[in-house]
Amino acid sequence: MNNSSDNSKLVDCPVDVLLEITSHLKIQDVFSFLTVCSSFRRLGDEQSLWSKLLERTETRRPVACPPGTDFSKLNIEESRRILRHTERLEKNWDSILPMVYGSASLPHIDNLPLDIVAVFPGASAVVISTVTSDSELLILGSFGSKPVVRPFCEMDLLVHHTTTIVGGRLCLACVIQPLGSQGAKTELHIYHVALGLDGTPHVDLNHQMSFDPLNFSHLFISQDVFGYIRVSDSSDAAMDLYDYLRTSEPGSVALHLYNFTADISVVVSLDSMICMANEVKVAVSPDGAPIVTETLYNGSSRIYRCPSKYLPYGSCAPQGDFTVQMLGQVNPSYIINNPNGSSSIVNKKLVHWSPLGVHMFVDGYYVDSISHLFQSSYTAIYFWPADEETNLDIYNNSRVARIELLITHRINTFSESGRYAVVYPEQWSSHRELYLLQFYPGIAPCIDAKKITLPTSLPKSLPGGRVGSIAIDERLGKVFLYYDTGAGPQAVAVHFHEP
Repeated sequence: MNNSSDNSKLVDCPVDVLLEITSHLKIQDVFSFLTVCSSFRRLGDEQSLWSKLLERTETRRPVACPPGTDFSKLNIEESRRILRHTERLEKNWDSILPMVYGSASLPHIDNLPLDIVAVFPGASAVVISTVTSDSELLILGSFGSKPVVRPFCEMDLLVHHTTTIVGGRLCLACVIQPLGSQGAKTELHIYHVALGLDGTPHVDLNHQMSFDPLNFSHLFISQDVFGYIRVSDSSDAAMDLYDYLRTSEPGSVALHLYNFTADISVVVSLDSMICMANEVKVAVSPDGAPIVTETLYNGSSRIYRCPSKYLPYGSCAPQGDFTVQMLGQVNPSYIINNPNGSSSIVNKKLVHWSPLGVHMFVDGYYVDSISHLFQSSYTAIYFWPADEETNLDIYNNSRVARIELLITHRINTFSESGRYAVVYPEQWSSHRELYLLQFYPGIAPCIDAKKITLPTSLPKSLPGGRVGSIAIDERLGKVFLYYDTGAGPQAVAVHFHEP
């Protein structure tokens, strides 16, 4: 074979053909392809090459810019920077020992305790709530060399909150007790957070209404639809979810859905929801369908999906009464692998729905089967992947991934795509460790757990407190931590990307 002749033929190909070739290459391979010769290098001046590469990468994983970015309007230099950042971050997180490149403190908030409410993906910013008698919502971030502290809501108490991304904006729904109300009333506020022309976030109050706090639990928001779970007893009288979950009387659970743009309401009943549940939670799948998980006292969890066709998206409401069937039931006790001569005792179980499927965290400990003496603590993590129609093959043990950490985990947070999660142990170790989890769906799903050693700039121990909240920005490769050493609270961003 004459390599020079073959290369000559490739060089002579039309630009459209060369662009088609690069559309099948990985990010790093595209950069390498452009260095082969001057003819290929000139392809790098084609804006369509970079915008298509960004679009293709975004379908596989979030890229290093805010969601909703119009790639066709980025200049070539900015497009290349975003792709380089995305490729290097993915390579780092996929490695056996991901590197931490440093940390940076977020702007200081007068020593007030706080909670991380949401991350603005790709924008180096978080929404936080101060936890005092007079609370407020603020945006904290660092934009270039410019720190930003932007308050946008004062209140007595943040009761519930939920977030989503709509058209490149962070949509934040909050049920609050207004300032000075002393708990006498609550309101629903829906805020839109978007980046302005100067690159800093701007907040608009999109919707505000009175809201009854006793008849609902677990908010969710998708596009312009706000929803919550409402519980009724056998006489159809509204009752508090806490009371319902502990009653022996039959009751019903329904999803209440409200399009706050078109002013349309829809109620969807959940079939076979029973009493004596321990917890009921709701999330949203990528196609906008609410997913309800009901954790029972026997340790199992029931999964329900409300198809998006039942939701009042757009200007028309669906007609008729709707009942949602159960997708299935998951029970970790069927697949726990105890060490020889030991028994497992479960303390706590958390169920989370992500765009990839169902994730379950089970905390417990092992005891000797004969002496009943404590042996070790553990956190078992399960993953049931969902297919394109959000179906779960939960009865096939070959379709569940499981991994075990010899820790008791306190809090966890998931990334935007559900591909990554960060787990914080119950006790902050002397080595400042967190765990980065990576979930792989497919025919044979699996979970990879990587121990992360945090920078020495963070405290070696937390004698006066512990990590209070944690969040992850998958686009930029940052993990946000709030902790209190006893000398005052701190909020930091840990960087997994090269400076």
